[in-house]
Amino acid sequence: MSIPTYSGLEPLRIFPGSNFVNIGERTNVTGSAAFRKLIKNGNYDEAVNVARQQVENGAQVIDVNMDEGMIDGVQAMTRFLNLIAAEPDIARVPVMVDSVEVQRDRSGPEMPARQGHRE
Repeated sequence: MSIPTYSGLEPLRIFPGSNFVNIGERTNVTGSAAFRKLIKNGNYDEAVNVARQQVENGAQVIDVNMDEGMIDGVQAMTRFLNLIAAEPDIARVPVMVDSVEVQRDRSGPEMPARQGHRE
């Protein structure tokens, strides 16, 4: 049996019998009014701190969503992913690019520093 492996700087393996996987959802503009406000106001330093807090509080995966009509989601997603990829304490966990927009979904995998894989 192949065990799926998701990559940040550290691998995450999920297999039958694995414990609950904690997904940090606070880096989601549709689910967090505070995060949405940071992104809309261009306060990316504080937005990065939201991701950092998620990992410090036990998130094993960071869910990132930029689906909001009042922001350029592709630009926001690309910028945010580049910023968190440069932070080893955040980049150690995999990132789940969460979007209903195909173009936005593709902004993550094009970034070699955060390119994940699944075995």
